[in-house]
Amino acid sequence: MIYALFVWIRGIVHRRRLPEPSVAPGQLETYQGQAFREICRRAANPGRRVMMTDYFAQRGWNRADAMRILAEPLKHKLIDVEGWRFGSYSVTHKGWTEYEGKFIWTGGEGVHISTGPGGFVVANVNSHHSVVHGGYGNRTNATDIPH
Repeated sequence: MIYALFVWIRGIVHRRRLPEPSVAPGQLETYQGQAFREICRRAANPGRRVMMTDYFAQRGWNRADAMRILAEPLKHKLIDVEGWRFGSYSVTHKGWTEYEGKFIWTGGEGVHISTGPGGFVVANVNSHHSVVHGGYGNRTNATDIPH
């Protein structure tokens, strides 16, 4: 009962004098995924409290934007609001399971990298989560790599 009262009061305080939202409705889904992944990345495991106010400020999101963006992950119990201050969140076990299943490579898929004379490198990555970058001369942005 006391915790429910705390949550109710915290909600009122967080919603008091909210600025006008500046994020377009069409951007919400993209931003929800980005913010959820960043909370998970910072937390590193379920239940750990992380502050996200710097993340919101870097993206130019005000409190109203952040509340709209995180409404779905909160509704589906992927994250929880923590403490009294605005911007403090933790990942739930359900959210962590979702994050692991969709965004963390947990092994089981193969990676094979081989090289030959002259610095030619071949990478075969058997994972639908993989991202491959190529480079030449310690530059990963090279577009013309000699064969």
